[in-house]
Amino acid sequence: MRLLAALLLCVALPACVGVSSTRVAESTRFRSITAPADIAAVYSAKSESKGSASSGMTYGIFGTYSFSGTPDSVRFSSRPPSGLVCEALSGGKVVATRELVQDRDFRITRGALHLTGAKAKGFAAEAMLGVEKHSTVIRLTESGDAVITQRNSEAAMALLVVPMARVDTSEALFRRIGAP
Repeated sequence: MRLLAALLLCVALPACVGVSSTRVAESTRFRSITAPADIAAVYSAKSESKGSASSGMTYGIFGTYSFSGTPDSVRFSSRPPSGLVCEALSGGKVVATRELVQDRDFRITRGALHLTGAKAKGFAAEAMLGVEKHSTVIRLTESGDAVITQRNSEAAMALLVVPMARVDTSEALFRRIGAP
């Protein structure tokens, strides 16, 4: 709510506002994710899209983790009743593992899997004071490929006088390459 109020304030005053968006084709059709098992598969870690979400399959799940090898795929396995195990694979070997629990690490709403690890936080740097928020959403295409949407938004005051806002939304397509 505070982020929305800050963004509205930034738009109402003379300010710097930036918006960028990279999306998959509008003709892409999606199927609903209703349970963690729906996403269980192996996906390419390399996106077929350009933009900042192109590294989103591993970054969105593992963050800035230091892998022992460069991941070439990501495997999601369902862990009933409400969990997922995510493994980054390099040459068929597991180089990172993360267990996700529904309602703690992710939630399924509106037919998509929303990672909940990213929250809004404040920052103060280089004569700016503000808040930033990052979110990652995974959806499935009708053919079973994964689309990752990463949204980064910031609202700040430069020199405590000039309001600034920036919203970057980028989507990337990751091909399903196998069963879990």
